[in-house]
Amino acid sequence: EVPDGWIANNDDVDDNCFSNIIDECGVCNGDDSSCTGCMDDEAFNSDCYNGEIPPCNNDITIDDGTCIYYPDEFQFNQSQMQAFYIVESAEIQQIEGGIDALELFTDWIGVFKNSVCVGAYPWLGNGTTIPTMGDDGTSLTENYLLTGDYPTFHIYDGSKGEYINTEIIVTSITGGEYTGWTNFGFYLIEEMLG
Repeated sequence: EVPDGWIANNDDVDDNCFSNIIDECGVCNGDDSSCTGCMDDEAFNSDCYNGEIPPCNNDITIDDGTCIYYPDEFQFNQSQMQAFYIVESAEIQQIEGGIDALELFTDWIGVFKNSVCVGAYPWLGNGTTIPTMGDDGTSLTENYLLTGDYPTFHIYDGSKGEYINTEIIVTSITGGEYTGWTNFGFYLIEEMLG
């Protein structure tokens, strides 16, 4: 005789699952959220749950379509020499007038030396930190930043698919005035207007 609240069969996948319903992630009465996210190794948020900021190392077994990709012109290689620009405020000035705020995870900020992209990061709100790569002597970082270089910054407007030049105000966090890029430097961009 089966007690109240128990299922009247003996072919349960998991004897401890009271509902006898196990989601795709193997969780009793789950909603598939514990193993869903971005599975593409080429994506910015590879192995991340939806809304999670990299680096991530989750065991994603179901791709939920939330992968975020670098814009085409914002592709770059990692370097052993890096510095970081913290963007306090960034906006896009519209041709017809007015100013738009950047959209989270949709708009990107790219850093360039001449026409070479040396870093990029999606807009995560005030305080978004963009790693920038220096020339570490390998062929992968040829023509990347050197001490004293002044990189330029561009915004990718994801909703319009447009790349926009910017004007910035930069200060050095590591002491003294801003004298260009240097390895392990930390810089504050007080304002960025595209």
